[in-house]
Amino acid sequence: MTFTRSLDFIINNLEDMKKIRQFCRRLGKSHVNYIERGFKPEYWDIFAEALTECAIDWEGGVRCRDILIGWRTLINFVIEEMRISFVKERRARSSSVCVTDSPNDSASSTTFHSTDLLHSKEWDSGLLPLHFDDRPENRRRATSLQPSQRCPF
Repeated sequence: MTFTRSLDFIINNLEDMKKIRQFCRRLGKSHVNYIERGFKPEYWDIFAEALTECAIDWEGGVRCRDILIGWRTLINFVIEEMRISFVKERRARSSSVCVTDSPNDSASSTTFHSTDLLHSKEWDSGLLPLHFDDRPENRRRATSLQPSQRCPF
């Protein structure tokens, strides 16, 4: 499944969140197969930022707040649903190999939850949550992605 096909499916099914959630969870579960190739779930945060930068480019650099918030909400939902099933599948595969779970196999304490998105003070302050890992080496340049004005329409 390619990114564009996934995005098409999600956009075409925006009225059916259950269907989107199931799709995203299947997609996240399948990403466990890429661990052997070096995949890390932290890459999703980088991917989310890249998509936001693309949205800014699509808008001609206007940084329309409402569009960016909508885009960011959709991307965060998709990634969080993928992350949930990724962690669950990784744990299931680990427990089938060994009796006890490794401490390294648990979800990161910095995992972003979709409920946080609904009640985030960052939204009220006009800042978009662009990174979920607060370690300095993983912090992305969030301020450059903040919308500078409201949509004119």
